[in-house]
Amino acid sequence: MLMEKMVIRFLFFLALAAMLSGCVQDKYGKGTDSVTFSKIGGFTDRNGQAKIRLIVYSGEAEREDIKRYAERLGCGMLFAYFYPDSTDRNEIPVEEIQSARSFVEAREILFKGEGVGKWRFAAQCLTLIPTVTDCQEAPISTNCR
Repeated sequence: MLMEKMVIRFLFFLALAAMLSGCVQDKYGKGTDSVTFSKIGGFTDRNGQAKIRLIVYSGEAEREDIKRYAERLGCGMLFAYFYPDSTDRNEIPVEEIQSARSFVEAREILFKGEGVGKWRFAAQCLTLIPTVTDCQEAPISTNCR
């Protein structure tokens, strides 16, 4: 009985630690066509206002899947970039974004950095509702690389 309680507590704390560390993946979609999202990096300015989030997704994501996930990230000045899981991880500037000294520098790394890959979707949430751009459909959008 005591051993069971210890195992249950251990599993609870393990799950809690995984959620707090951002390792838990979120799933959207229906049935076998579900889309899984994993936040892999980000930047927040010194005032805690402007935020950039880098997210990898697997599955066949559609604009509505991205919008629902972006809504959970919060608004304000949120900019989220969604890469398909087939993207080479070396092309996603996680470390560079996290070590950026300003929001402007972080955006320049994303849009002008050498060796930085293209994201499929971009979401902006400046007020209450995120706007999502599908960069395959609108590659010349200012939200796309």
